[in-house]
Amino acid sequence: MKISIFYTLIAVVIVVMLGVCMSFCCSGDGLKGEDLTFYQYHVGNGYSGQSTDYSIYEKDGVVTASIKECNFLMMREDDSIPCNEYAISDVPREKLIEIGKLLVDAKIQKWERDYYATDVFDGDNWSVSVRFGDKSFDSHGYMKWPKDAPFHEINRIIGELCMPKEER
Repeated sequence: MKISIFYTLIAVVIVVMLGVCMSFCCSGDGLKGEDLTFYQYHVGNGYSGQSTDYSIYEKDGVVTASIKECNFLMMREDDSIPCNEYAISDVPREKLIEIGKLLVDAKIQKWERDYYATDVFDGDNWSVSVRFGDKSFDSHGYMKWPKDAPFHEINRIIGELCMPKEER
């Protein structure tokens, strides 16, 4: 009898320890950086007319990164908008994984869908769309971002991949 109680207590302690370890050791909701397949971030400012899109994605085993910078206030006579575009294919998969880990560490799965600073009337709007395998996350806002959002770090990584050194 005493032996069975002892083994039961040991089993309970092991299960509790595994549960604690899983809660600290694993990213929530099963997200893993290596599962990132798509990241797109847009930021724009209506007053200045500037907008920038950053993206990195994997399709058919090829990782591609791109940046598109536009100025809507400089619209041409033919209604076209001047944009600079930079893109590179065959990006090392490790860069996509690095970005995925930044998003997992920032707990993207817990971000709100909308972030708005209602007391600001002239500022930046942004949106992000991300896919980890079959899980998608979208968020956007105006002059308010998720706490510890890694956008600056991720966009710097994409910029280093895509843009010529003299334009960074």
